[in-house]
Amino acid sequence: MRHVALSVLICLVLASGAQAAITYEFDGTYSSFLGSGIVNFDLTTSDLLTTDATFVPGLSMTCNACDRVDLFQDAIAHGLGGTPASAIAYQLAAGGGTYYFYFDPGAFAVLGTHDTILLQGINDATLKISGPVSTPEPTSLALLLIPAAGLLLRRRRVQ
Repeated sequence: MRHVALSVLICLVLASGAQAAITYEFDGTYSSFLGSGIVNFDLTTSDLLTTDATFVPGLSMTCNACDRVDLFQDAIAHGLGGTPASAIAYQLAAGGGTYYFYFDPGAFAVLGTHDTILLQGINDATLKISGPVSTPEPTSLALLLIPAAGLLLRRRRVQ
C-alpha cells in the first residue's frame, strides 16, 4: 500500500508541470591572424532558446576561454553574412577577439547535435542540445492513475 501511495505522489509531482533544464554543450575551434584555439562552453536554460540571447560565465554558463556568448537566431538580420543561419558569437577573454559559428536556421530550438554549416576549417564547432523527455499532460497522467486507484481499492476489499 505504501508503494502505491508513493507512486501516486511521484506521479502528482510530475504532473505539476515541473520543468527540467535544457543543456547546450558547445565545442569549437577557431583560427585567425590573432591565433587559434579551442573554446568550450556549457549553458543551462529552463527552456529551448527561440529568441536572441546573451550569456556570461556564471551560474548558468561555464566557458573555458570566453567573457561572453551571444546566440543570434537570424544571422542575416544581425549583418552576419548572407546565408540563412543561426549564429553563436563568443568573445574571448582579455580582448582576444570575437568569433562566429553558424548553424542551420532554428538550430538552437531543436534537441540533438548540430554541426557548423559555414567557415568549415576556420571556425568549426559542434553544438549538442539535450533536455528532458517530455512528461505526460496532467489529464493523461490521471488516466494512468485510475487503474492504480482501482487496484488499491480492490486490495482493501480483499483484506
